[in-house]
Amino acid sequence: MPAKQRARRRLAVVPETTLSLPQNPYARCRTLGHAWDPIPVTKPAFFGATIDLRCEHCTTIRRDIVRPTDGKLLSRAYSYPEDYRYERTPMQAWRSAWIRGLGPRLIKVSEDDD
Repeated sequence: MPAKQRARRRLAVVPETTLSLPQNPYARCRTLGHAWDPIPVTKPAFFGATIDLRCEHCTTIRRDIVRPTDGKLLSRAYSYPEDYRYERTPMQAWRSAWIRGLGPRLIKVSEDDD
């Protein structure tokens, strides 16, 4: 019996027209992570301490509920801008698109990696 061959997975391509890198804040956040800033809590949770944060680049809001006595995270939820969602795309594709968008201005790519 022949050995099973692993199915090759095609790497999803991030649509360049959607991104207009590097200006697109969603691409920046998906690649480098969000830049969280605390904001006032508008609706406290029924339990624990509520911490609301907003990303200064893409305006995503993150809500953490923590136990005040020891800081244990009890719950985390995100509210994304309406046009934030893209089809499920591997992080590698976002990094690749980000690097292509920045070009030689900010990132040095060695010649061996062409």
